[in-house]
Amino acid sequence: MRHRLMALFVILIAMPALAQTTSEPPMSFAVEAGQFYSTKIDHGLMFSLDPAEGGWQINVVPEVKNCVQDCADDSCYSMADITLPLHGVNSTQLYGWHFRNADNTAPNDGSTIAPGEERDFVYALSCRDQVRIMDSYMCRTGSRDDCEDTGNIVVGHAQLTVNTHELTPPEKGQMADFVKATFTLKLYPPEPLKNIDGLSVAPIEYSAPAP
Repeated sequence: MRHRLMALFVILIAMPALAQTTSEPPMSFAVEAGQFYSTKIDHGLMFSLDPAEGGWQINVVPEVKNCVQDCADDSCYSMADITLPLHGVNSTQLYGWHFRNADNTAPNDGSTIAPGEERDFVYALSCRDQVRIMDSYMCRTGSRDDCEDTGNIVVGHAQLTVNTHELTPPEKGQMADFVKATFTLKLYPPEPLKNIDGLSVAPIEYSAPAP
């Protein structure tokens, strides 16, 4: 009996550690062009797809917008803004032209270099962490050697997968837009930034559709 109780005790102690290594169950949803979508995720944050010209912008914002208290700032930015690269196209931008060829006459055959169906992104877990990480990014772009090392800050990691999509009809020289799409959002356990930063460190070279 004593051995059984000890075995049960070991299992119960191990359960929290196991929970930390498993990802959240994926969430699936459908969105039509121009539609706003949001859902609660971890750490008091909200994931959202915000309508943008040609598609959506992936954002993560605090459910309770208390950035003034947290950061002495009068505005809340998307926690996913820490996803690199900071300039040009990155995986948080989801536009119809990403899925068409360069002249918008057929599916993307590689002539348009842009993020694809799987969009990995990272997000800060608090406004203060986001400010520290962004300040460090900007400091490093100035080739300074006194920048704060933010690699040990724990951040969120997620992947949005475009399962199906319908685009506006192909028309040469035009920008494709979404009509509707279905998605799956998968959340991974938070990790130090240095462990997952590599998924988006390299700038994504892209080519917009021909005019």
